[in-house]
Amino acid sequence: MTPFPDPDLAATASGAAKPSPAAANDHPDEDPVPSHAFRASSVLDVRGLGISSTLATLTPVDAITLSVSHGESLGLVGTVAAGAISVALAIAGRLPEGASVATGSILVEGIELVGLKRRPAARLLGTAIGYLPADPLSGFDRSRSVRNQLAGALRKRIGVTPDVARRHIVDLLDLVGVVDPAARARQYPQDLDPVVLHRVVLAAVLSGDPALVIAVSPGAGLEPDARAAHAILLRDVWHAKEFALLVASTDFEIVAETCDRVAVLEAGRIARHGSVAEILDAGYGVKSARSARSAASIASASSSTASSGLAVAD
Repeated sequence: MTPFPDPDLAATASGAAKPSPAAANDHPDEDPVPSHAFRASSVLDVRGLGISSTLATLTPVDAITLSVSHGESLGLVGTVAAGAISVALAIAGRLPEGASVATGSILVEGIELVGLKRRPAARLLGTAIGYLPADPLSGFDRSRSVRNQLAGALRKRIGVTPDVARRHIVDLLDLVGVVDPAARARQYPQDLDPVVLHRVVLAAVLSGDPALVIAVSPGAGLEPDARAAHAILLRDVWHAKEFALLVASTDFEIVAETCDRVAVLEAGRIARHGSVAEILDAGYGVKSARSARSAASIASASSSTASSGLAVAD
């Protein structure tokens, strides 16, 4: 499946509304979610994004405009039917069959993703964009060890020797808090503890040194305390690496833990945006165990039907 549709389907995004200062806002179409920088310097800039879907599990969205720069973080949050997951999957090029980008522009480091051909899209999705799926097993080959998969992908991207690649992978596993990383690297993905597996996927994403990391329902499937700890880890790594971070979840507490700014989606549109404190002051909250479980299952189903860049042959 081609990650992004034919360019004829994309509406021209030029002349989009000028961003206003970040504040809780009830007029998203006139006042899009801004970055603190100009569009040209943003890592991610989305204008007028519309997503069509024939799937009951994936919500269509309309007129989504947002921007994230280096070192910034933005959380997309809403109920299961709000469309936050749809937006994140579209930007990551992981929309499943039955859903597609219908209108708008998605720029990542100045490169237009809408209409991009398969090969350059795959290169971009494996390097500039790092994707953390709700289902951490979805991007792995269960017949190969973690070390072989991650080191093989690293060698293909940057051309290092096998020994250098393996050492770098162990260092990355250590960075994300995996205990005895050399031993864990020799294991197969399905044999890892769920907490460790989520951290391994984060290490895999970091191996590409991405400019943008997209996390869908981070820590999905973990116990509440472990999910909160994973959110803190993601925030700490973001602070250390200073990439642009986009998080989509139904769990406001997870988004608040990882992000500085929040866009609240309702019925496929951005209903309001602002800092975490501003959104809290507005009385917004969407956390519910049922919503979180439903969103995780939707994102996992979407991940399993779309291509992933984690497992790359040696």
